[in-house]
Amino acid sequence: MMALSWPLMGAAYALSFAVETWAARRVAGGEAAAAARGGRRALRRSPRPARAARAAEASTTDAAAAGGHAAAAALAMVGPCALVWRRGPRFASPVPGFAVVLCAIVASMKIVSYAHCNADLRARARGARDAPPRGAQADDGATSVLPSPRLAASGARARAAPASRGASVAPDGAAAGAGGGAAAPPPPYPESVSAATLAYFVAAPTLVYQPAYPRTPRVRARRVVWYSFKLSVAAALQAAIWAQYVTPTVKNSVRAVRAARSAPLSLAERVLKLSLPSTYSWVVMFVTLFDCYLTLLAELTRFADRAFFGDWWNARTVGQYWRTWNLPVHKFLLRHVFNPLRRAGVGRNGALALVFAVSAALHEIAVAVPLHLFRPPWKLYAFWGVLAQVPLVLLTEPLAATGAGNFLFWLAFCGLGQPVALILYFCDWVSARGVGVGGGLMA
Repeated sequence: MMALSWPLMGAAYALSFAVETWAARRVAGGEAAAAARGGRRALRRSPRPARAARAAEASTTDAAAAGGHAAAAALAMVGPCALVWRRGPRFASPVPGFAVVLCAIVASMKIVSYAHCNADLRARARGARDAPPRGAQADDGATSVLPSPRLAASGARARAAPASRGASVAPDGAAAGAGGGAAAPPPPYPESVSAATLAYFVAAPTLVYQPAYPRTPRVRARRVVWYSFKLSVAAALQAAIWAQYVTPTVKNSVRAVRAARSAPLSLAERVLKLSLPSTYSWVVMFVTLFDCYLTLLAELTRFADRAFFGDWWNARTVGQYWRTWNLPVHKFLLRHVFNPLRRAGVGRNGALALVFAVSAALHEIAVAVPLHLFRPPWKLYAFWGVLAQVPLVLLTEPLAATGAGNFLFWLAFCGLGQPVALILYFCDWVSARGVGVGGGLMA
């Protein structure tokens, strides 16, 4: 049943491409022709009604394109998740479901970025087409509200401070890493809308769309072999940590959770005992995903920007950790959530809270759907755990000049957060399956 998830995601990409191709054709000629037919007589008297007709056609195009892209993003997310959910909670391992749901989330985020960035490029193309000659003043005195070229073309460089002293975060489109090549000048919109451009974006290890990326001159076979070997070793080590340390400790914690009211110290002991293997697992997962898999994918696709993470382990605040832990997702949320909210007039703290709310929802979907544990409102552990980062961000900001912020970060994430979440989810998963604790997440 879950094998149908991949055709669904492919259909979502195809739908998004068809919608954008239609919008590009409208920009290339359809809008101008419709505006000309509707405002030919008015244009003889004044240019303003003609501009109003073109604006109305552009608004119709953008609204229809936004609806089509939203349907594609929903198909990429909801379809695979529904198939995983129908699989039922009694299967031995939810790991295949985790893989499908994570791919569905990535596909949905890529479609959102494809739609948002192309909407900015459409607006810029119209602005260039309708702009008055150089040196001439627009007769209506309107001020352009188009995004900057850097924001429209490259998916917005992070305006946040550098991840740490002496380290800077390279934006999407910056040639980072050895052998990086300069990006070829992208074709202007609507010529930039092509199946090849979208296919490369789907394969590339980035979540922010742009018509062209910096590329390395060739695929280096030695690096492919090396990173494939590292990926295999890291995956085997992750499986061994879970089988030998995490799963037995979590199983033994079930009785402590059920007797938490009468023996709270026993539960605290289990949390502390789980903190060390969960930290090992977390670090190995980081190496597996960001240092091995994404770098291998970048080498295979000749993607030159290899800035997938910063030195998050040295984060002096929780906010600095979230800005450096997962740079592809950070750039996506900055480009498509935080910056639009700020431009809409939302305050910094309000935009920050909404960004964490989006991240919390995605975390909950990634965990709850494969485990079949969507039981709101108080048992959404991943959602509330991520949302609780907002006060931690504000609490640790004043401690950035000291080492206390780094201590609180490691305590919150490794000493308390992850062990507690693992125990709670495992207990609920065992209860949902209606069996004893003999099975495991990796069984």
